[in-house]
Amino acid sequence: MVIEINRVTEGGLDHGSIVIEGLGNFSGQSVQVLYNNENLVVRDKTEGTSSITKEHVLACTPDIIAVLDSEKGKTLPNEEMKFGIKVAVIAIGANPLLLTEVALKVVGPRALGFGFDYVPFNGN
Repeated sequence: MVIEINRVTEGGLDHGSIVIEGLGNFSGQSVQVLYNNENLVVRDKTEGTSSITKEHVLACTPDIIAVLDSEKGKTLPNEEMKFGIKVAVIAIGANPLLLTEVALKVVGPRALGFGFDYVPFNGN
């Protein structure tokens, strides 16, 4: 369930983050989705840490990260996110062409301003 939304629109771009608290089997867990128009990083926020380190990253660009309305099964654009909506976060591993050293210099997390290199999504 969405419990926190931080959103800023500058120069036609939406920047921000969404904090999601787990329900059911995921009760007691929380994640933060960081975005700049597109979802770029999902990190474990269960321990309440504010740092964004490689150890806390669950998925990151260039992997595909989507937030779905868990009751309707459709994707939710960040600008439509509201407090209390029940959501699911999914990630899909990137095409191998985007995982080359050359490509990651353009589409990897460090290229987009994060202080860590690409962390492969492990499917969990």
